[in-house]
Amino acid sequence: MPENSKVMLAKYGGEMLYVSAFFRIMKGEKGHDNKKKRMKGGTEPMKETIRMILAAFMLLCLTGCSQKEASVVKTYEVTESELIDGYFENNKLVTIAKYYEMSDATWKTDDCAYQYRLEISGRMNNAAEDNTFVYLSNIKDITFDQAWKASGLSSNMNDYFKEEDAKLVAMK
Repeated sequence: MPENSKVMLAKYGGEMLYVSAFFRIMKGEKGHDNKKKRMKGGTEPMKETIRMILAAFMLLCLTGCSQKEASVVKTYEVTESELIDGYFENNKLVTIAKYYEMSDATWKTDDCAYQYRLEISGRMNNAAEDNTFVYLSNIKDITFDQAWKASGLSSNMNDYFKEEDAKLVAMK
């Protein structure tokens, strides 16, 4: 195998081994002994290197094209209006926006994709019990103070998130 091929093997790891084996089979070679070609000189090592580079490029293109789009693992439907009071009484989450858990560990609404699903719990001033807000978010950390204000309880529009940053999807 030409010296340049060894560099390619090291650079691309196991994937190039398959390409190298493929070309040996296509050319009718057996084993790994290509010393004769290197010592012989000429253009044969250069041709093999070019073939390997082209094969590696095609393999990488195929690998990139074969990436599957994430699929829906679970759908969270909006809680039906007649069930909402019972859910709050039983301390169950009430879903207020349809959203999806994806196979690539992300979350999605019909409009945006998010990296995180955050359940943020705490107690508001003078409240008898804790509240929980569920946000799909591209922000890793949202405080309880930010969560309850952005849930619709603040009159200041600066307290609300942009939809691409975070979206309230459930609460209890």
